[in-house]
Amino acid sequence: MRYKVVIILILLFIITGCSQKTTPLEAYRNLKENRIASKINLSLITNPLLVDKTYKFDLKISDSLIIYGNDEKIYANYKDFNIDLKSNKKYKIKISSLCDCFGFTKYMFIPLVSVLNQNGMTMKLESQPDTFDYSHGPLSLNKTWILENLTNNNSKIIVSSNNVNLGQDLYKFFTYPIPMTINIKTSLVGKFNITIEEIK
Repeated sequence: MRYKVVIILILLFIITGCSQKTTPLEAYRNLKENRIASKINLSLITNPLLVDKTYKFDLKISDSLIIYGNDEKIYANYKDFNIDLKSNKKYKIKISSLCDCFGFTKYMFIPLVSVLNQNGMTMKLESQPDTFDYSHGPLSLNKTWILENLTNNNSKIIVSSNNVNLGQDLYKFFTYPIPMTINIKTSLVGKFNITIEEIK
């Protein structure tokens, strides 16, 4: 009996949380109304990365802002990184967006990645199938891109969020011993891990 009570209390704590979250749509509306997009400085070395090493970061509403899209302008916060890439090498860029699973509503942002060479030209990326797993602790959405680099250069990696369908269902899982369906909704910020691996 005591065991069941403990399980119920733990589930209630996980599901309800203790504070109300700002919804992604509310945060996005504030972002559009109160922020100005910033120009990416290619000459500024920011957050240098090493190949074959995993880094942890937090995409925040206070981060710099970019605007993307053609027909519809989409606003998004971003973080930029620098990495030295070798010529005639293939690289795998993996971004794992971690679930903010505390509280009744759980959120996760969908990562977007762009890579600019030292001349500011966008480099071609080949997107791979998405996966969900618990390899980073909490549930994570893992997105992967393949980059074929032709010349030695110090590249700029831009990580932002796909803010096209904010607040929509992205993933669901089930709890036990008390069966419940938990939905993960799309957000515009969150914690993430980034790894760049050389494909040999």
